[in-house]
Amino acid sequence: MQSPFANLLHRRARFGLFLLIAAGGTILGLLSRGLDRPATTAHLSVEASDEIGQVDSQMLPGPGVLTRVWLVKPHPAGSARISFGALPAQAALAVALAARTMNPMHLTVTAADHTVSRQIEVPPLAARWQVVALPVLTPGPGKVVIEFGATNPTETIRVTEPFFTDGAHSSSARIVGRLATALLALTWLVLLATAAVSFWLQPAECGLTQPVFRGYCLIAGTGYLAFWSYLASPRLGDAYVGLLTVGLLIWLGSARGATAALALWRDERWWRVWLAAAGVGLVYFSLLHLRECDAAWSWMAANRYRPGLPADNEIPQMFARRLLEGQSPRHLIGDWLSSDRPPMQTGVILLLDPLLRLTDGHLFDSLCQATGFWFQLLWVPALAGLLQSLGLPLRRALALVACIAATAVLLMNTQFVWPKLAAAGFVLGAWVLWHDAAPRRCVDWGWTGGALALGFLCHGGVAFSLLALGPMMIWGGDRTRWCGLARCALVAACIYAPWWAYQHFYEPPGNRLLKWYLAGVIPPDGRSTAEALYDAYHTTSMPIFLEGRRANLQALITGNWRDLADFSTRNPDQRFNDDFFAFFRSLGWWNLGLVALPFAWWRARRHGNRIQANLLGSILGWSAATLALWVLLLFQPYSTVIHQGSYVPILLLVGASAWSLYTLHPTMLAVVSAYAGAYFAVAYAWAMPAALPTAVAAAALIPLAIGSMAMIVAAAGWRRRQIEP
Repeated sequence: MQSPFANLLHRRARFGLFLLIAAGGTILGLLSRGLDRPATTAHLSVEASDEIGQVDSQMLPGPGVLTRVWLVKPHPAGSARISFGALPAQAALAVALAARTMNPMHLTVTAADHTVSRQIEVPPLAARWQVVALPVLTPGPGKVVIEFGATNPTETIRVTEPFFTDGAHSSSARIVGRLATALLALTWLVLLATAAVSFWLQPAECGLTQPVFRGYCLIAGTGYLAFWSYLASPRLGDAYVGLLTVGLLIWLGSARGATAALALWRDERWWRVWLAAAGVGLVYFSLLHLRECDAAWSWMAANRYRPGLPADNEIPQMFARRLLEGQSPRHLIGDWLSSDRPPMQTGVILLLDPLLRLTDGHLFDSLCQATGFWFQLLWVPALAGLLQSLGLPLRRALALVACIAATAVLLMNTQFVWPKLAAAGFVLGAWVLWHDAAPRRCVDWGWTGGALALGFLCHGGVAFSLLALGPMMIWGGDRTRWCGLARCALVAACIYAPWWAYQHFYEPPGNRLLKWYLAGVIPPDGRSTAEALYDAYHTTSMPIFLEGRRANLQALITGNWRDLADFSTRNPDQRFNDDFFAFFRSLGWWNLGLVALPFAWWRARRHGNRIQANLLGSILGWSAATLALWVLLLFQPYSTVIHQGSYVPILLLVGASAWSLYTLHPTMLAVVSAYAGAYFAVAYAWAMPAALPTAVAAAALIPLAIGSMAMIVAAAGWRRRQIEP
């Protein structure tokens, strides 16, 4: 199948393409800036006569707005008062009230200069919400004061903060703006990857494999340098990112750069994988926003399926904001130090500095979350590379990736952007590069070491997989491989050394997660890792230790397995917990493929495909060794939940499962994919009622998901028109 980019090499086409990209980016930026904004007013000052406290954000069923709610009770005299300040001028605003009271309430809206003051009397309210429109203030910002009297001292009133009621702040407009923000971040990352790969590698000429994965590595590397530049000085960081942006534009605008970039886009290994990743990402985006889209992106990701997840998805952007504002990153949040969390995703966020300067401040959360969202999707090219190493052509590999995408653990950890899935993608991609590397090709060993270091700089949880990978890379290596391993280790050490120095000298000790996982020490203390380990194991008897290992092993297979065959919408919370915490239960229907793995291995051996058989054995051995180390090293019983380990075995096993089913018979893959897709759709789309009005959700998100699936099908290219490379 000929690439749609094949006829874009002449000058006019290059110029037109450049204008098209510029116009598209401008449109996305304007839509993002104008529509991706909160429904409530920002920077409110709240004063109450007697406030019980702020309730968690609630979705109002009438206007469909997510807003903060206050509970206010009257004084002993029988009256209460609450005011919201700094209301914007010339804005259509409203508040919602709910109370069981027989007395009317009075609302006073006053401009800042007190030249305009209007009063509204609200009749007695029932328990349900009543929306009260506020008059438009023309002179300038002002405030609204709400007063009510109570005949019973136990009466309370629920009051929301003022929210916008115009069309530009509606849910449908916000969906369009949020989508524009996501596409803007994707466009910027793709441009960076295109410029970097076409400038440094030119894979069509030098024969390098996995160009999209290498593009992710180059993005991460430039972000890593951006982190150190901003840490040294915000001006130095601005200069670095500015020069990088100018260099990108000059290179892509030049005849040589445009020719190299367009030649790159003619390579199906490039455009098909990007198209598949974008399709999977847009499906996940649709599911994230199907429930509601009025809250901040980070809040939605933390509460979409499992309410109350920690703020781990916000830590990279907190780190980045400190560096952008020239503040010290020490003592980042609560009792967590900045040295406790590796900086890779923070560095990638810092590459957004040009976009952050061109947009309003309210887009910081959305742009950071969107960047982390696309960064987690590194698992798509990494998994496609693994399937290609198992002998599948590119289009079949992407088709299997599309089937695997309907896996809950991948969905939730792509939406919730703690960079654990990105770390697994780097490590898996590095292993694929190492497996496919030519023995005497030094550059392949350098890429392997660099990708392993980048994965460890995303999140330290992949250490369990790295510990298991080391002996595998050394085992059976000839002299040439030994030299390559030395180069690999040298590159990885050089990349990781600056962060090691940061942890030990800039903000020591940086070992909280080590003591948490290996010694069960959760609160921070002054002991070193060795001291914590000695104290933990010195006071633990052998029977207790063995009981803890049994509990960790049991945690891998726990969960309600019957729910996999229940396609109703019952027990959604139990399903979410199982898919989020339990390792083998999270694989869902793909566990059937694990049962088929021995037969697929035997078939490969029987047909003389020793490379496939050996690679499949390595996949199983690496996964088993990682899980064994995980069970053995985690100190606390029942602590082998997914987010406290490496995500590499999940990618390995789900990929090997799909491959084994397809190898034995494509019908087996189709049947298992159908069951997995049905469970996925019921649990993660239909089981959660959309808080948006049904018409808005259907009109804006369902067609987007359908179009995204069409993109995946186009990338997979089921229809064979030429011999696969």
